Amino acid sequence: MAWPPTTHQDVQDEVATLRARTAGAALTVDTTNDRVGLAGNTAPAVPVDVGIGDDVAFYTTIAAQVGRVRHGTAGSPNTIPGPTVRVSRTEQLTRAQIEVAGGTGTDGGEQCAAIIGLNSGTVSTEVQPVGVYGASKTASSTGGTNDACGIYGSGRVLSGGTGTGIGGFFIGRRETTGRTTGIEVHIRNGGSASPFIATGFSGSHGIWVNCSGTADSAAALTVSNAFGRQFDVGIGFTSQVTGGLTGGVKNASIRDESQSATSLLINGTHATAAIGIASGAGSVGIGVTSPVSLLHVSGGDVEITGSGKGAILPAPDGSRWRVTVDNAGRLSTAVVP
Repeated sequence: MAWPPTTHQDVQDEVATLRARTAGAALTVDTTNDRVGLAGNTAPAVPVDVGIGDDVAFYTTIAAQVGRVRHGTAGSPNTIPGPTVRVSRTEQLTRAQIEVAGGTGTDGGEQCAAIIGLNSGTVSTEVQPVGVYGASKTASSTGGTNDACGIYGSGRVLSGGTGTGIGGFFIGRRETTGRTTGIEVHIRNGGSASPFIATGFSGSHGIWVNCSGTADSAAALTVSNAFGRQFDVGIGFTSQVTGGLTGGVKNASIRDESQSATSLLINGTHATAAIGIASGAGSVGIGVTSPVSLLHVSGGDVEITGSGKGAILPAPDGSRWRVTVDNAGRLSTAVVP
């Protein structure tokens, strides 16, 4: 038979020959349903079905798959370390090439990606498209350390490079008025309540930040305006009421159990106030964790430095008076304009 096949019968003959050659081998062709099975898959259920294994998690219910890759079953799990699929790319591109090819300035990073996942929803219905979804689970009963990591990112700069090693870069982007989020973190605790442990590792975290290497790092969290815009609030704790609970923090919004040289250092210029506590927000305790007055100092002195400076007290008529002391220790008052 001549190749390539030109008639319908030629095509059927070629398919029959191909199936005969690959029976029990690495390739299976299902001409009835237009499917191909690879790597031992003799009953492809999707157009491209690679490998023999379980559909883990909830993926069994997803029917409209273009292709899938499976590796291992519950009865015969994979015992060889290494990824199921590995994609490698060695490139030589300039920054200008990447940005121009991307067509959107510095958002053109997809031009040098080893893997890119695109998912675009239509305007005819409300959708929540996901470009890349990573999920993992562990069910070990050995009692050891059984971490499960959905997505692992590592950015590494070698050979004296001056660029930045970035483990993950995320952009939440919206072109119209509404909400946008760069990273959304949702922690789900299905066990018992997990309290904060001051001297060690707590049982659950929204975000856990550590540093490693041969030298200390600058900051665990930095808020900047590298792209020329500002946040209204640097760190915000809302009073949203959900499930009968107010806010997302139960005990302390910020708690410092470290041995740092300074717990809170405020520099810069602040037009309104360096620290502001609204009326009715609560008391301030120094040396005491349960203050009984608006400002409660326990076990220490309150010192005011600067000649002519002192405490300012209000009079019943609304006037304000500064209380100061002279060199002989005598108190005097002066009205404050």
